[in-house]
Amino acid sequence: MHSTRMQEANERLSKAFRKLLKTTDYEGIDISMITAEAGMSRKNFYYHYKSKENLLSSIVEKSMLELEREMHRYQAWDAIVTLLRYLHADREFFMDALSLPLLNDISILLEQPLQQVFNQPEINKSTKLAADMMTAEIRRWLRRNTPGPLEFLIDFKTNLLEFNRFCLSNFASSRY
Repeated sequence: MHSTRMQEANERLSKAFRKLLKTTDYEGIDISMITAEAGMSRKNFYYHYKSKENLLSSIVEKSMLELEREMHRYQAWDAIVTLLRYLHADREFFMDALSLPLLNDISILLEQPLQQVFNQPEINKSTKLAADMMTAEIRRWLRRNTPGPLEFLIDFKTNLLEFNRFCLSNFASSRY
């Protein structure tokens, strides 16, 4: 029963914080705004979290775990499309939550599907670079007023295929 109440309190704080992020910049949000929105005391907030940064990290971690579970159900492009749809559906949150650790997590999630897309041992050596490139593009995409995930993927797929050709020609010529 106690853990259910804790879980409910965490969920209320998370929902309140997410709601505030839709109308207020991250820097403009303070603990009293979060607790007022959640209908809780500051003492209750500090019982669950050390700071708003700690709350944000908790939300990001939970989101990334959900995303990873969802992506593992699919292969190659479908896994990438799943990632893009997930980020796009919660765009306001992820625009504020983008940080180096989160971008690194996204890049790691992209490596396996990209290995399947390339499906050539030579290219797999460059999968990390391709994942980092795609993550940088995803960051730009989320920060702009952009089209949906499929339009983004069509544009990026062209660049990725060009990268694939470049790697093939370079790795093939470096072996001889």
